[in-house]
Amino acid sequence: MRALTSAETARLEANGCRCRDWSAITVDESFNAENYHNVRFAGKVTLGRTDGTDRVIGGIPYPPGISDATVCDCHVGDNSYIYYVSGGIAGYDIAPGAAVIGCHRLTFAPGSACGEGITADVLDETGSLPVTLHRTLTAQLAYASLTDKHFGQAHNEMARRLAATYTHGTIGHDALVTGCGTIENVNIGSGTVIDGATALHDGTADGCRIGSGVTARDFIAIRDSHLTGHANIRRCFIGANVTLDSLTAHDSLFFANSHLCNGEAVATFAGPFTVSEHKSTLLIGGAFWMFNAGSGTNQSNHLYKLGPEYYGFTGRGTRAGSDSYILWPARIGAFTTVLGRHYGHPDTELFPFSYMVNEPDGSSRLIPGIALERISVERDTRKWPSRDRRSEENRADLVTFHALNPYTVSRLMAGLDMLCQIPAGHDLRQNGFHIAARDIPKGIGRYRGAILRYFGSVTAPGPKLETDIAPTDWVDLGGFVTTRELVNRLGIEILGISDAETLRAALDRFRTESESAAARWRRAIASDMVWSRYGPDGAATMRRDAAAAERARLTALLAEGEAEGQRTGKNFVESDLAATLRDRLAAL
Repeated sequence: MRALTSAETARLEANGCRCRDWSAITVDESFNAENYHNVRFAGKVTLGRTDGTDRVIGGIPYPPGISDATVCDCHVGDNSYIYYVSGGIAGYDIAPGAAVIGCHRLTFAPGSACGEGITADVLDETGSLPVTLHRTLTAQLAYASLTDKHFGQAHNEMARRLAATYTHGTIGHDALVTGCGTIENVNIGSGTVIDGATALHDGTADGCRIGSGVTARDFIAIRDSHLTGHANIRRCFIGANVTLDSLTAHDSLFFANSHLCNGEAVATFAGPFTVSEHKSTLLIGGAFWMFNAGSGTNQSNHLYKLGPEYYGFTGRGTRAGSDSYILWPARIGAFTTVLGRHYGHPDTELFPFSYMVNEPDGSSRLIPGIALERISVERDTRKWPSRDRRSEENRADLVTFHALNPYTVSRLMAGLDMLCQIPAGHDLRQNGFHIAARDIPKGIGRYRGAILRYFGSVTAPGPKLETDIAPTDWVDLGGFVTTRELVNRLGIEILGISDAETLRAALDRFRTESESAAARWRRAIASDMVWSRYGPDGAATMRRDAAAAERARLTALLAEGEAEGQRTGKNFVESDLAATLRDRLAAL
């Protein structure tokens, strides 16, 4: 870089450019003054080359350079495009190829943290469960922080170490900022598109898209995420491939592939694949993942002032029907369909794959295991991997896709034990719900079939002694199945982590060890089942029984899908799902 020549200064002034001190301006060796018009320079400014090609934005070509703007204390990279910034741009390092066009003001104050290090009061609105935001936050780290006090303390300390402050803001390579109002103390990463945002304050927008009318403060939005439709965001983390459209949200976390539109989220943990696309839908003080909210769904927390335990949990694969309501605190078992309104604080975690309906007397009735016979579970487990559109380098949130996994199956086993203890002809009543006597025998059969299918398909169960060392305390940690022991070990490890690369390595080990533990547990329990039910040479017999159970399930699903198609007018028989089910049935 070099100082301006007198001829270059004269040319700039002839083009309507102004500066109190031209000596504070440094330029590239190949600087061309012809590409600068009506620019007011202030402070220290460096200007790169402008020998690149035009950038076409909205059908209009813009040559590299600066026109009709105020530029203060900025480093402007090669072949950047800055046009019509009425209130000016100050304190930014602008990377090559970036474009800022038709905006009001972009300013950055030294010492800004850009959303890192701020806390969001998730689940509990009183602030007793704060989660410190940072760019490398994952669903697993966040949920462990919320559900374990010691892990939360360790994570928040690590997050403060990872959080940085910046002397300059950044506008990354090929970023596009156009038609915006005020942008203040926001780091803008490479490839980011901000088109028509109203106001952004104190945040990070890294490879995301922010659209018309959006207002956001104290936020982090990472790669592949999308904010649009006048969304109003405060103290939020927006993860990979998350879409927030016309949503009002504060103190909430949104992770991989979630899609929320038109409603409101308050103190919400939205883990991977949380979906809410309807107006008047309120998610408040709850933890969700692989969750689908129907129109008018409402989860409320009138008791949150009594303490942090008064929040809601919905297990993976839960569906909330239109106009459904759950009064927190409550815990809903995985793959449960919730219909109607429920005020009794139900805890159905040990009875996954159920329907929960409200009776005429206002009580909550649970129909155990009925979802195991419904095509919706099969559709969900197929669609989630297909809708995972995160780039390969942006898959920090871990996801277990299988419906039957150590977490759900361990709950099936516990629920089965409880059902088998109920005397014939008696209801099961506990924890804010009841299971009618007429539903218990079928529930027992459904749970037994699912457990057999899961363990009976193990090719080599292994020796019976392996049961003694198999992990048993399974948790669903924000969409990823692991053990409590491994979560505790991760919590100890992060106490010494002070950089993002070391954290990523620790999470990679956590994933590998969790998957290994799951495989070991499955083999161990399968071995125990062989020995206890079939004898030492009974593995082949158990596999045949498991195949028979799977055959019956697939046959039932095909029949249910065909009946559904007749009711709805959809051609299920010729669908890809039906073909897949028929192929699996033929292979048995």
